[in-house]
Amino acid sequence: MARNRRRVYEDMIGEDVAEGIPCADCGCRHSYVVRTEKIGATVRRTRRCRHCGRTFYTTEAA
Repeated sequence: MARNRRRVYEDMIGEDVAEGIPCADCGCRHSYVVRTEKIGATVRRTRRCRHCGRTFYTTEAA
């Protein structure tokens, strides 16, 4: 079931973004969201790389 949701997500946002956000340290595109904060009109996500374990942040327009 999760796989089907992922496919719908990829169709919604496009394949380039769905591949993952690269880690700032090792460049690996396999990360997961640890925490999400909504600050005004932006969304700040705390992510952790599955390869090196480094934590990094991304921001998105809501």
